[in-house]
Amino acid sequence: AYYLGRDLFGLTSEHLGARAPLAPASLLHGLGVERLAASDPAGARPALERAAAMAPDDADVAASLGLCLLALGDAADATRWLGRARTLDPRWPMHHWNHAAAALAAGATADGHASLRAYVRAIERSPNGAAAEHRARRAQAVELVGEQHPPTARRARTLPHRRRLAPT
Repeated sequence: AYYLGRDLFGLTSEHLGARAPLAPASLLHGLGVERLAASDPAGARPALERAAAMAPDDADVAASLGLCLLALGDAADATRWLGRARTLDPRWPMHHWNHAAAALAAGATADGHASLRAYVRAIERSPNGAAAEHRARRAQAVELVGEQHPPTARRARTLPHRRRLAPT
């Protein structure tokens, strides 16, 4: 584990000479995702932060870091990173869903609802939008933003306090 961590994070002692070349962002991203899958977001964070620094325009890296931060309870930073993923790859519906979950957790109801509406639009354009998991999420999104009953805007503002979205 010591050597793997040393090599992946590019950690060397300065007295030994030049630094070893850094690992590609994809390896760090993979390590971070493995730690997240093992329910260790604190262990995933350093790898994902380093991957995000190395690959700032990679939507998947931004999304993984955002989900890691959300798992650690930092909804504000999670919203920022998940918003970046959403901006980088707006056609992927789950970026909108996850951004909505983080925004609502951070108390940014308007941003959360905007992301839910974007999720509904993206899923309607998606070739796998008819999958059962997306149908259920779409129904939840529509209910939360009140698109089934447009005059009930007051109802849509109160729902997120009673019901939370689960990021994926």
